[in-house]
Amino acid sequence: MKVSKTLETISKLSDLMLDEERLFFSRFGDGDINIMSGMNDMLHDYSKELSKELVESISVNDRRYLIGVAANYEMEEHMRPGLFAPFSYNDRLAKTVTNFTGKKEFESAVPFHYAYVFHRDIFDKFVEDHIKGKRIMYIGCTKKENMEKVFGEIEFFVETPSNNSYSSINEWWPRVEEDVRSAEIVLPCSGMSSRVINKRLWDMEVNVKSLDVGSVVDAIDGKNTRKWIALSQ
Repeated sequence: MKVSKTLETISKLSDLMLDEERLFFSRFGDGDINIMSGMNDMLHDYSKELSKELVESISVNDRRYLIGVAANYEMEEHMRPGLFAPFSYNDRLAKTVTNFTGKKEFESAVPFHYAYVFHRDIFDKFVEDHIKGKRIMYIGCTKKENMEKVFGEIEFFVETPSNNSYSSINEWWPRVEEDVRSAEIVLPCSGMSSRVINKRLWDMEVNVKSLDVGSVVDAIDGKNTRKWIALSQ
């Protein structure tokens, strides 16, 4: 399996944002891969339903549905243990990914994280070019006013729990369904539920661009929820 470098993924996404009317980007970290293989995760409890939807999400095979994986990627400049470096158990992660999908080429799982820390100009340009000024739906647990400082006005804000959000998806998902067809950009920022959100929106054939930007939003919100956030400060 081949995994693009961080900034290569951002460049590809940037081009596709201009060329495609419908685009999805989902990231599968080590936690997602663990849940798919029947293990627990720190922020999400295992369930058959979550595991099934994650497998369905990583199995979507379309050039407009980009998938980032935290396996088999190269060590890049500035990376170190805890700060985006490949996991010591990479072989297990890579084997699990190949067990669940026939795809051979993937994107970086941390393109926005890496750019936010080490190439802020690239991160800011992507947001300015492709997110700001659009009709945005944000799905997550961070403060709306803090997100708007970076992404611009958020027209549709769907609040989710900070941990284990999939367990209550039946409570907050209807709000997504209600307004998503009026949005241009979707920012699913609710942990593993983000991968489920993208898969469900894909299956609904919603004509949006949905970007799973990940825990960058926690850093923006001033929360040290990940080791990379603390190490990058």
